[in-house]
Amino acid sequence: MPDLADGLLYYVVFLFSTTLHEAAHAWAAARGGDLTAYQGGQVSLSPVPHIRREPIGMVVLPLFAVLTTGWPFGYASALYNPDWARRCPHRAAWMALAGPAVNLTLWRCWPASLSHRTRYASGTSPARPRRDSGPRPCTW
Repeated sequence: MPDLADGLLYYVVFLFSTTLHEAAHAWAAARGGDLTAYQGGQVSLSPVPHIRREPIGMVVLPLFAVLTTGWPFGYASALYNPDWARRCPHRAAWMALAGPAVNLTLWRCWPASLSHRTRYASGTSPARPRRDSGPRPCTW
């Protein structure tokens, strides 16, 4: 039986990262001229619009996976206009790359958050971190 507390923590991380991923797609589409996702409320850091759009992929499937395996698995999608994508293929490509770019940014920055938490937990002042204080913070 998987640890329920860890599974629920993983679910919260899943919600956060999936919401950022989909919001990035929607934001890039809006910047490129397709306001479909923007008008649908998808350019938001709140998971609610994404849950409303894909309740099975954002709630049911991930929670079922957490309860059975201890690890969330799910999906989401952002609205876009296929006619816009055909008219502006380069802008549509940037929209498609926005979500994975956020994933890479989250992957690159998460050690900085762990390092920050470790410094405070160890009693070391953030102004004078130890030399061996862990991973380097996100620099870009």
